[in-house]
Amino acid sequence: MKCFTPQTLPVLSTLAQQYAICDHWFSSVPGSTIPNRLFAHAADSGGSVTQDAILAPLKLKTIFEVMDDPNNRYSFRIYTSTVGGSILLSNLYLIHHQDGFHSYDEFRSDCAHGDLPAYTFIEPRYDDDIANGVFANSQHPDFPVDEGEALIADVYSALRNSPLWPISLLLIVYDEHGGIFDHVPPPALTPDPNYPQVHPSTNPSIQFDRLGVRVPAVFVSPLIKRGTIITQQFDHCSIVATVRNIFCLDKTPFNWREAHAATFDNILNLSPANIRTEHVVLPAPFVSAGAPNQPQVRNPSDLTLYMAQSMQAAANALGVKLKMHANDIGTAQEAIDFLKQASNQLESKG
Repeated sequence: MKCFTPQTLPVLSTLAQQYAICDHWFSSVPGSTIPNRLFAHAADSGGSVTQDAILAPLKLKTIFEVMDDPNNRYSFRIYTSTVGGSILLSNLYLIHHQDGFHSYDEFRSDCAHGDLPAYTFIEPRYDDDIANGVFANSQHPDFPVDEGEALIADVYSALRNSPLWPISLLLIVYDEHGGIFDHVPPPALTPDPNYPQVHPSTNPSIQFDRLGVRVPAVFVSPLIKRGTIITQQFDHCSIVATVRNIFCLDKTPFNWREAHAATFDNILNLSPANIRTEHVVLPAPFVSAGAPNQPQVRNPSDLTLYMAQSMQAAANALGVKLKMHANDIGTAQEAIDFLKQASNQLESKG
């Protein structure tokens, strides 16, 4: 097994050193990507603990739905790559309420004009679109990590140069640990009968009463001291809990996991009078070895394939006949083409 050094991840390492790193942020599920993504949006995964979470996103109530309360003064935006889709476009509510979806191509301009909502979620690209010379930047195995470093740098620089920078907090976090060994065991949790239960998993049997392995988490803000280390325990439910706490009229947690998740609205350790004004210059990403040798025809990543199957399930539920069926995907390029077409057709349904 190999690990990345600060020299091979210079962008993320610089931000971690210059702002704040969490050393006790755990994934929400001792499992794979999609269930952990769903916990970041809904504090629940619909009972799924594996990557095969095809139907799980369909009817989950997410924090975005809570924010959509017409009496709520705060709004959200989900920036997604034009290449591929979002697991959130498999959610029936968000299919029918798509005003919050924007192309990531608009993000830098929106920052420059001070036009960001209260809560912004940014989705990376999950697979290569070789036909159009665009490559995955999610850092999901087995893709080179330098594209993801470039995305992180782009988000930071757009926000740093925005008039909204003095009141912004950027969280960079990973859904799961990627199989890397960690010497810190995932904590056990105690269900609280005073709150709704999390949908249990039957295969395998799990009550979601244990966190997953630690993941990297970095906070960036001009109101954070250089070199801050945050030891408080967080998990992806903390995102839902924090957004609800600050930006939602409805303060009722989805379930006991959200109710017990720590919020991070108190991590800023500088006052506005002492706000940092220096401009942290990020180094260029370290070019990953072997990146130019990616095959022109490759299998789709498991994440992209399951996202496609989830979008197929959503289309089936809505009676939308997609131009291409997810079962016909054989290559990564076909998976990307499917996600583009399915996104366009589901957008028109919305």
